[in-house]
Amino acid sequence: MSSDCALFSHVWVDQGYKKNLLTFALKHFRHHNPDSFIILSGHGMLPEEASQYYDKVLWSDDIRSGEIGYGHPKCVRDGLEFAEKEGFKRVLKQRADCIFACDNVHSYFDSLMEDKRFLVTTHPSTPTVIGDLCMYGDIDVFLEGWDISKWNPGLNGMDNFQNTLVQHDQLKYTTIEKMKWVFLDPYWETVDTESLLENKFDYKRMIWGTVYSGRAQSR
Repeated sequence: MSSDCALFSHVWVDQGYKKNLLTFALKHFRHHNPDSFIILSGHGMLPEEASQYYDKVLWSDDIRSGEIGYGHPKCVRDGLEFAEKEGFKRVLKQRADCIFACDNVHSYFDSLMEDKRFLVTTHPSTPTVIGDLCMYGDIDVFLEGWDISKWNPGLNGMDNFQNTLVQHDQLKYTTIEKMKWVFLDPYWETVDTESLLENKFDYKRMIWGTVYSGRAQSR
């Protein structure tokens, strides 16, 4: 089994286009990271076509309204606990409707992380707060920050992760642009998926935080 693990979460599928988008995002990741173990954890309408691209699915057919806007704590925690049970020491977690414009993302993120144990960005509009949607690093750091028994249900995932995490000295900060992390939803109806699949596009104009998408970021 591969030592690379990716957790796709933070999404709910309540519209048909999201099924296609989610399937493509998984296909893209598998195309550029063929040996990674992929976990999909979410809720709503599970796209059947996506099953060929993930290794494990943790899914609720019912929309979990309490997850939306609060970091999807249970969906993420379930995925992290499964990864730990399977013996993975390091995990990449991201929104399941995003892609990375690079090959071998685990190796690439290892290079960005340098001698630290956890790679994060700050939120585009709140530079003092850790972004909670794309993270990479050691599973014990993940589980510490994502200890939802200690989370305040009135706060979002960013604030809760930052408040719960103890090992702040193990964090390596980078930028979303350096991560090459692309948010597909705002552009989905206009993009050329063949060019996207091969990373033949200007990813910098589509990185997370550039455009807000109400249909994907709120309900």
